[in-house]
Amino acid sequence: MRPTWIVLGVVVGLGTVAYIKLRSQADTPALAKPADGQLPAGESPKTDVSASTPSSDSGMGAGRGVIPPTPLAATTGPNESMTGQEAQARALRLSFAERLGAGDAAGAAALLEKLEKDYGDTDEARRQGLEKGIEDSRIALDDRKSLEARTEAGLRARRSLSRALFLPELFDATSGRPTEARVRLSQIIASVQTFVMTRVDGIAGVTKPYDVIAGDNPLRIVSRDKLAYGPHALLFWNQGGSLDPKRLKVGDRLLVPQETLTIRVSLARHLLGIYLGDALVKEFAVGVGRTATPTFPGTYEVKDKYLNPDWHSPTGVIPYGDPKNELGDAWIPISSPEKPKGYGIHGTIKPDTVGTDCSNGCVRLRNEEAVEMIGWVRTAKGEGQATRVVIR
Repeated sequence: MRPTWIVLGVVVGLGTVAYIKLRSQADTPALAKPADGQLPAGESPKTDVSASTPSSDSGMGAGRGVIPPTPLAATTGPNESMTGQEAQARALRLSFAERLGAGDAAGAAALLEKLEKDYGDTDEARRQGLEKGIEDSRIALDDRKSLEARTEAGLRARRSLSRALFLPELFDATSGRPTEARVRLSQIIASVQTFVMTRVDGIAGVTKPYDVIAGDNPLRIVSRDKLAYGPHALLFWNQGGSLDPKRLKVGDRLLVPQETLTIRVSLARHLLGIYLGDALVKEFAVGVGRTATPTFPGTYEVKDKYLNPDWHSPTGVIPYGDPKNELGDAWIPISSPEKPKGYGIHGTIKPDTVGTDCSNGCVRLRNEEAVEMIGWVRTAKGEGQATRVVIR
């Protein structure tokens, strides 16, 4: 059986990485082939910025889409532009590399632990995590390794690689859009997630096996068990990326996610990410507030969910379908103690504005993505846990 290899290339300088459009026409090969003890993945999940997942012959080792962490060999130490935290973290990375090169595994491990504990929020720590995450992803996707070794590596990889997604070098310095390297990184995360989330016997704290009984449907299961997400999280991996609730049949074995789903919005990058635990699931481009009417950072909760919404605008109610109704096909109001009403995530009648500063403060998705988002999030109704929306 042929293993799935993902090769880390170190690229000096961003000029060697091709720029791409945010909604690129990247390859979408099938998911990595599961090993024994893993459910079939089926068709490739339908994602956006993190749309496709590389197969064993996706060409990542042939110079396409390599991921460029900052190479330590290209620098002699912290530079003047670094903040104090970043400079100290860089010094630790350099010392770690020196200890490792000298064969001092214990000393290197101690420095790595200090880097994560004291400087975990720095870009330097994320770069170190990116390098280790690529190594772990190779193990996770190598079907010659033991299932336990692959699982442990996969759990580490999906977290560390997700943390690295907002490193500045993974965005075009001119346009601010994701580079091809970032798209490939999202693909690696998707492949690792598929492996982790489809392990047939489940993983403690991550997935739990469940056999569908008569009367079950995705919404009923989520509501009855007060799961911390909407029904799409129950379907996504179990149905190979399909979100069709009618495909669920009595006797089907499901792997029920046990982690909490959150929505994270990056104002600077115009991106909305769906995360399960600390790992990326899907990502979409968004429009956010204009300078005069900004989207306020903070932590919100999903208040409700509406398809085909009327718009209660400042000038009155504009019914769904009216060309002046700017909410599009879906409206998800969100609230916080500081901003109890008036804000939300919604579709749009102006899809060309997505990816820009364009709204009156809301987060704007393309219509089909706003409709999909309805199924990922949940409210606090039925004593459930409302989905958190973190805007930064």
